[in-house]
Amino acid sequence: MAKFCVYCGRPLQEGEVCTCKNQAARQMTPPSTPAPDTTPSAAQSAPVTPGAAQVYIKHIWELIKKSFQAPSSMLRSFAASGDSKTAFGLIGIRALAFALFMLVLCTRITSSIMAIVGKIYSGIQDYIQFPLAKVFFLSLLISFGVACLFAALLLLFNKYVGRAETTYNNMLCVAAGSGIAVIPFLLAGILLMFLNLNLGFCIAFFGSVLGLIFALAALPGASQIDSNKSVYVLFAASVVLLIAVYILIKLFFPVFLPDGLVNGVKDLGSGSPFSSINPSLFK
Repeated sequence: MAKFCVYCGRPLQEGEVCTCKNQAARQMTPPSTPAPDTTPSAAQSAPVTPGAAQVYIKHIWELIKKSFQAPSSMLRSFAASGDSKTAFGLIGIRALAFALFMLVLCTRITSSIMAIVGKIYSGIQDYIQFPLAKVFFLSLLISFGVACLFAALLLLFNKYVGRAETTYNNMLCVAAGSGIAVIPFLLAGILLMFLNLNLGFCIAFFGSVLGLIFALAALPGASQIDSNKSVYVLFAASVVLLIAVYILIKLFFPVFLPDGLVNGVKDLGSGSPFSSINPSLFK
């Protein structure tokens, strides 16, 4: 004989117990509402920390700014720290500024020549077009290498002329301190070259002079050298550095020149001065 649930009337199998009463009880019970989370989320509670690159750039910017505000004390402190990581960053920024300066210089020279001669001889552009990619990257590498060489020369003369103990990292900071003075003048020279080529050159030159003064201010912090001897150490290192720069210019100067001009000079040297000139230019 079939059995039925006394609550819902559903037919039941032999020995089966209906669960309708339990389901109804669950439906009558309101769902428990979770208590609102009053604890601050991880995103809200955790402070936003700047990235390593941001901290590094800010550190360099503060060093540059404070070096102009108090050059003697700040540069000595930086040289004494031997912070090669910051020094390489400053040297890299100076090298980048110098590379941009050379790039704008070559561009302005081409524009100036074209403005004078281009109307008469339009084909001259093939002979005065500088290899800008070579100019930029080679200037970048040379400037970076010269700064590192300057630090090595300072270390050498500091030990054997100044008779004072120091490290290459300390002298690297001195070379970087010199670059602090040069960077803003190079950037100003780049902007001024668009107005006047000679004015841009003069501004960049003034930056180089101030760079030597900054290096002189930083030297006593790099070692316990006598202030009188530091003048001769800087002078000797600068003279040797100028000789090295002169040799570099002699070696790499042809690389900076326009390819058409270099080929024309080679043709002059080989005894065929007109072989590089396109005859169609005279039609």
